[in-house]
Amino acid sequence: MNPLRKLKRALLRSLLILASVAFFAAVPSAFSQTIFTPGDLVVSTYGVGGGYLNGTWQSTSVDGVPTTISLEEFTPSGALVATHTLPVTDSGSNFGIVGEYGSSSEGNLQLSGDGQSLLIAGYQADASIAGTGSPGGLGYYNGNPDGVDALAQSNASDVPRLVAVVGANGVANVSTQFNNIYNQNNPRSVWSANGATLYVSGQGNGTADQGVFTVQAGSNTVTGSPAPTPISSNTGLSTRIVSAYNGNLYYSTDVKSVATGIFQYSGIPTSAATATAILPANGTTGNLTSGTVNYSPDGFYFANSTTLYVADTGSPKNKATGDGGIQKWTFSGGAWHLDYTLTPANFIHAYNDKTSVLTDGEVGFESITGMVVNGTVDLYAVSYTIGDADQDGLYAVTDSLSALINPGDSFTELATAPGVGDNSTFTTTGGSVFKSVAFAPITVPEPGTYALIFGAVGGALAMFYRRRQTTIAK
Repeated sequence: MNPLRKLKRALLRSLLILASVAFFAAVPSAFSQTIFTPGDLVVSTYGVGGGYLNGTWQSTSVDGVPTTISLEEFTPSGALVATHTLPVTDSGSNFGIVGEYGSSSEGNLQLSGDGQSLLIAGYQADASIAGTGSPGGLGYYNGNPDGVDALAQSNASDVPRLVAVVGANGVANVSTQFNNIYNQNNPRSVWSANGATLYVSGQGNGTADQGVFTVQAGSNTVTGSPAPTPISSNTGLSTRIVSAYNGNLYYSTDVKSVATGIFQYSGIPTSAATATAILPANGTTGNLTSGTVNYSPDGFYFANSTTLYVADTGSPKNKATGDGGIQKWTFSGGAWHLDYTLTPANFIHAYNDKTSVLTDGEVGFESITGMVVNGTVDLYAVSYTIGDADQDGLYAVTDSLSALINPGDSFTELATAPGVGDNSTFTTTGGSVFKSVAFAPITVPEPGTYALIFGAVGGALAMFYRRRQTTIAK
């Protein structure tokens, strides 16, 4: 064999060895602590592990009182592989976090824009301010509990609202706390590009303490951090999901707000801005050709810039029939049009005005995520029920990205939360409800990891080049 060729082969082997050593030396520090499996589904679940009842943490609880927030990890086929429960006790700068078991509009879980963390909002878990009973028998969680019987109705000044940022290693950063927004109501969702600058959404008790706000992770208004900056400029706006796509921020609202639909900001604003409605709230649109349909949008997922899937709860609370299910909207001719709605056969088309004779059953969806694979859209959604604590499920359905007419695809219920019904007790083995679904976060190597890997490759290449030049010179 030519001596030069032998030298080249030897140097190439050295290159591979050096690169492999550098890679595997670096990878454990970047990946070894990952507990989520990429591609899995993570469902925020209320009730696993118990909650507060009469001021004491225990394995039983009731609708309206604080309960654990768990992140249950499922395979795409619906097999439960792990349950990660968020802490309910303070530790250092992190606070314990809980949710209200029967609050149907909170608990939304979202993946950050960089895919490296999960975000969810809740309430401070402090047993010292838990009530010892209430006129309604539900228990309460408020510093001044006489007229309060549910966690979401607590004063934010008594029970601060929190944001949890959960990394792929399972570590929850729950250091963000605010006590001046979402008073006597609930924080509903959180979005962030990278887990640092947070956008929160929810309902409050007035025109100034609800809507979309931005706040830096780690801010604590109780100890003097600046108040969250309002983004939504609409007076009295009660917002649900806040999220982003393609460099723009979006939010959804329900019919109890002054304006209902899906709204878009131009870009990602950092101060008060005006959003434009991209989907109509009510009226006859697309294939809905008869009567007036009352939409009640909650979660949403952009498959691409001209295809939007909306999880509609089907429960508009204004004594009118809803359009519960997964709505497919496409953009053409300068506007969004409703093509069709995918709805499981067992869902009920009904309204929820708290006086309906229908008291149980699934009526739509509250959360949705998805992915596009070779022109097919794989959608995953959590159902919405008439009763706040009714049994709900995690569903999957596929759709053709290009379809404009309902293909009649069938849903698969991947998992079912047992639920308990309103105002009922539950145990750790029999009482939980699903709130939202997102894909599992991933971990990417730190910049130093890449530098080490490519530095080794570059060094080996440089060595090879120098040796080759020396050999040729001889």
